[in-house]
Amino acid sequence: GGGLQQRVRKEIHDITEAEWTKFRDAVRQFKAINTCEGWSQSGSCTPPYPHGYDSFVKIHRDSETAMWTDDYLPWHRKQLEDFETMLQSVSDDCSITVPYWDWVREGDAGFTTSEVWGPNRFGSYVEGCLKDGIGADFGMQKDPRTLVWCSRRDPKVGTQNLAGLTWEVKADLPPQSEVDSMVASGDYSQFRNWAEQASSKVKFAVGGHMDSPVDPRDPLAFSHYAFLDKLWMDWQKTHADVAGSCGACGLIKDYCDDVSVEIIHADAETIRQFGDGGSTEVTASGCDRAEANYFTGVVNAQGCVELPTDSPSYCLSYQPQQSAGVPIA
Repeated sequence: GGGLQQRVRKEIHDITEAEWTKFRDAVRQFKAINTCEGWSQSGSCTPPYPHGYDSFVKIHRDSETAMWTDDYLPWHRKQLEDFETMLQSVSDDCSITVPYWDWVREGDAGFTTSEVWGPNRFGSYVEGCLKDGIGADFGMQKDPRTLVWCSRRDPKVGTQNLAGLTWEVKADLPPQSEVDSMVASGDYSQFRNWAEQASSKVKFAVGGHMDSPVDPRDPLAFSHYAFLDKLWMDWQKTHADVAGSCGACGLIKDYCDDVSVEIIHADAETIRQFGDGGSTEVTASGCDRAEANYFTGVVNAQGCVELPTDSPSYCLSYQPQQSAGVPIA
């Protein structure tokens, strides 16, 4: 309301080909702003946040104090806002939003055959570098097995083979009944802890960079976090009378206060898998809003939430999933 920009996020199965093309092209255009292959020892390859795709990867890696705390959900809501804003800026198209991925509806039966793994979506659910989809040939980090600069996955669901043995692994994702129960729970800290545990299961199932502190190296991470944000918004609307209390959120610090001042050199195994950012100060010029401004917001007559709270610039809503999706065989 009041002339605010309307941001409507749709489930990945519901967006049109035209909408996907605009989103895909904007992401790849944004990534092209930073053409460095990985990070140099001085950290000079990464542009200041939020002015380059790789800066989102770096700030996520360096924000461990926002994880496994009540800061987790507002921190990611702020990052999703920044990512969307940058996509709209580089493409000069304010209609672009991040599609969310409802992995609960995929479940065990449809996880490995989901449309999200299509070559015209987020790329194949196979081991190694992403060779198709939105993140194809992203020059970010070496795959330790091929020594090729890439974003990579290491699938944990489906048929697994080792030393001649074959077995099936399920995704072990929460059923809809569990989600409904948690949304109905009035304890924010309990809900946040559950959401973070569920997130870890999804990230483990995808593997590779998704299952690491640098998960935005896989573009699917943004749609994954958008779904968590949708669930949190569902929780907030369900508990409008308590949503402003947020458990320990009174202790929330500014967005960039959760970023380490210094990046410590990684151990040898971490360097082998994910590289070493060196020891460098974090530059994060776009982090001047307190996370508390992303914890709650005014729900207007249209059902969207006005954000950020202190000075709303847009109204966010999530369109319920309409389609069951078309699995790819």
